Amino acid sequence: MAGAEYALQDDEIAALSSIYPGHVDIESVDSVKGCHIIGLSIPVDLPSATPTVLTSVAQSPTSTSAAASLEIAHLPSLSARVLLPSGYPSNTPPRIVSLRARIPKHDGPGGWLSNRMLSKVQERLAAMWTSEQEAAGEGVGVLWAWFDWVSSSQFLHDLGLVSNGILRLPTPPALTTSMYLLLLKANDAAATRSDFEGAAHPCAICFGDRKGRSCVQLPACGCVFCHSCLHGFWALAIQEGSLTNVACPSVDCVKARAARPVEHAAAVFDDKRSDGITAAVVESVVGKELVKRWHTLSAKRLIETDPLYTFCPHERCQAPVPPPTDPEPREVQQAEAVRKVIRLDIGKSEVPSSKSSSHEDTLSVASRWDNFRQCPRCEMAFCILCRATWHGVHAGCSIKDAEKAVREYLDADEEQREAIRARLGPRNTDALMALVRDHELHQLLQEWAKANASACPGCKSIIEKSEGCNHMTCDHCRTHFCYRCGAAVGLSIIEQCR
Repeated sequence: MAGAEYALQDDEIAALSSIYPGHVDIESVDSVKGCHIIGLSIPVDLPSATPTVLTSVAQSPTSTSAAASLEIAHLPSLSARVLLPSGYPSNTPPRIVSLRARIPKHDGPGGWLSNRMLSKVQERLAAMWTSEQEAAGEGVGVLWAWFDWVSSSQFLHDLGLVSNGILRLPTPPALTTSMYLLLLKANDAAATRSDFEGAAHPCAICFGDRKGRSCVQLPACGCVFCHSCLHGFWALAIQEGSLTNVACPSVDCVKARAARPVEHAAAVFDDKRSDGITAAVVESVVGKELVKRWHTLSAKRLIETDPLYTFCPHERCQAPVPPPTDPEPREVQQAEAVRKVIRLDIGKSEVPSSKSSSHEDTLSVASRWDNFRQCPRCEMAFCILCRATWHGVHAGCSIKDAEKAVREYLDADEEQREAIRARLGPRNTDALMALVRDHELHQLLQEWAKANASACPGCKSIIEKSEGCNHMTCDHCRTHFCYRCGAAVGLSIIEQCR
């Protein structure tokens, strides 16, 4: 008889292991006595993302106060050590040696279920075998019923932890509520990722089914692509400088972006794009080398389209610099930035004057702080107007007539340049040198563009053709134009260019 019971135990353990691989561990086997000692790790999956309230026990034992809330779909597993005696399953119930609700990444005392709740769970599990014996006249295997009751989260309802669709969990005494919240979020994310990696998903590009471990799921839309397809698509877009294509390539998402454009360059300063694609997401797909180019292109695009952003004036840095935090609306900031003009007075020295210029009189101290920028990479503080080291709000910019000053400096010989530098002083000389460098770079760019590229008639961006016909589409403003003559495309233009 013991041999028959032992065989039934083997069959039940094998069936359970095939349904829940990795969740059943045979710790000890005694074929002579006909018993097993097994370890069970029972996952706890909620039907969907469930509102969860974490409570901290107040001084009064009958009251609790809500401390934090979140939405989770997975709770940490329940771990049980079970003895299957020689008379199980027909005559003797299984015996739970230990039952724990351990919190992953927390080695301290206590679990996500209190000892009182664990005792209730253990009593209900033991009662299942007794109920089956009373109904059928003999005992049956109940390990599957245990798994079903716990993994479906039905036990949370039976224990009264879920009411009106809200799960309430007391914070363990050894943890703060904020730490408990982070641990539950981390466990939920890990379990969700594990479920995704273990399932098969159709790629929206090649339409082949791939395991989740070989796929990428984009954060906001949830579209899934195999890693090789999305890598090829995004890598080509970055190499060609097409930032708008570093996004979800599914048909529905492309249509949605056409109706509501995404700020593709926002991730350069870790701002949240509406599609949730950050630098970390891009790097996970294309790697470190291509993400550097993507970051550079994003910074350049952001600075081209938003006058509040700029590059660091330090020659060895040149990092993108965001505007300072300001409570004013962004539209007001942009309007003010557009109206600001760089001026340089080469005839003015740094000798203090008793009279303030009319320009300084009109600018309040608060508005001068709008010109302050600090590079996030090298931490250089500078003025966005004069591009010199930050001179404070009371000194103001003594820079006027920049183009005239640059031209006068470039046309002067070395002796005259030395006199100009002496007259301006160190701070204004730095500003002048920055303007001279910008002027020279601009001239080189204009010469190169005239020989090798064409300007978009819509946004004036310089565009170089790599191959194909003369029918071009600007990646910035989507203007269609003729590369040969530089005019917007129309039937009359096509006739003229033939």
